[in-house]
Amino acid sequence: MIPMHRSEGLSTHVENGERRFFYGWVVVIASFFVAMMAYGGAYSYGVFLRPLRQDFGWTAAATSGAFSFYVLSYCSLSILSGWAVDRFGPQITTGLGGLFMGLGLFFSSQVNSLWHIYMTYGLLIGAGMSTVYSPILTTITRWFTERRGLALGIVTSGIGVGILVIPLFASYLISIHGWRISYLIIGPIIGGIIVTASFFMKKGLSQRGKASEERIFLDKVDKGNNGKEGIRRYEIASDVIGLSIREAAGTKTFWLLSSMNLLVGVTQLMIMVHFVPYVQEGFKLSPIIVATLLSSIGAVSIAGRLIMGAASDYIGRKRALAISTSIQGVMIIGFIFSSSVWMLYLSAAFYGFGYGGNTPQFPALTGELFGLRRMGTILGTQTIFYGIGGALGPLLAGHLFDATDSYINAFALAAIAMLLTATFTLFLKKPQKVSSSGAPKK
Repeated sequence: MIPMHRSEGLSTHVENGERRFFYGWVVVIASFFVAMMAYGGAYSYGVFLRPLRQDFGWTAAATSGAFSFYVLSYCSLSILSGWAVDRFGPQITTGLGGLFMGLGLFFSSQVNSLWHIYMTYGLLIGAGMSTVYSPILTTITRWFTERRGLALGIVTSGIGVGILVIPLFASYLISIHGWRISYLIIGPIIGGIIVTASFFMKKGLSQRGKASEERIFLDKVDKGNNGKEGIRRYEIASDVIGLSIREAAGTKTFWLLSSMNLLVGVTQLMIMVHFVPYVQEGFKLSPIIVATLLSSIGAVSIAGRLIMGAASDYIGRKRALAISTSIQGVMIIGFIFSSSVWMLYLSAAFYGFGYGGNTPQFPALTGELFGLRRMGTILGTQTIFYGIGGALGPLLAGHLFDATDSYINAFALAAIAMLLTATFTLFLKKPQKVSSSGAPKK
């Protein structure tokens, strides 16, 4: 046998002239396209908002309320989708979500009343999106052990690519065909790609309480007693640390991680919604410059996901999360004290890096802290806390702006929230598996 270098985590090796391939990377590619299409389709709502208002005369608050309803649907249904991926696997769960997203976008072309868009976009697309974050990241975590951070970084970079590409494509279609035809076009495309990609998303062995496919693959490359012992060691570890949602919820670690998700949700949705008006109010910049500032956050976030995802394989998830959220907190302070456009660009770029860098860490930490047995359900529950924070953040910023005619206080609180999140990583500890009576097992 001529093995390839195990230390490099490569996915192929040669044995008796036969070249093998690690299927986990196929799951990564499929998940990348799911994330790209789903997030790109969902966040393209912004380019449809003005045409909808112009055609129907709806207020900005009423029209944007569909997005708030989407966030509520997406987050509240995440626990159900997490349970579904634990029970049925990613193919059925994500495939059904792709169908919901495609139908939601398609039927949005037929709306004639305000409540219609709340149902087609807010409910259907929200339901579809609930099958993306938790299910695909749970699946990737189960497939990978040694290159888990890199794999999660690649998949979550699809979010940034989708947010950059799909809204631009939708905007181009609207300029030529109008919003109704545009929805008719992108609905089948996005839904079709997600459903097709879902067929390649097989569940890893770890879903059945065994070691990850990657771990077994690498151990087979180095056959012999060491390899067999390695497989057995990881099988035992996977079983011991696998907590149910009830067991996880009985630990301090669960609630600490939930609090961190809430704080990150408060900050990131606050910045996403209010960064543009903050810049417009304080700097009186042209719409083009403001748009490029916002795009720079999304573009650099792709690099953050890839670099910090890969780095976490070496420095650990907690350190990677602490670094990423600390960067975000410091850069929000940079927004407050920026006195020129170049300072805004610099702060926005570094904020985007930290924003992207923290994304792969939460699912990886969830798997490491609570095990893989019910990871989908646990991660779905964590998403609810992110959604609560995401709903509170923009409202809090709006209230503080109305009261003070300034975003300084709101952004200062956002900076504190991110720095608190970084601090909380110091207290994250892997909980013991507990018995049915609630007592820790020795």
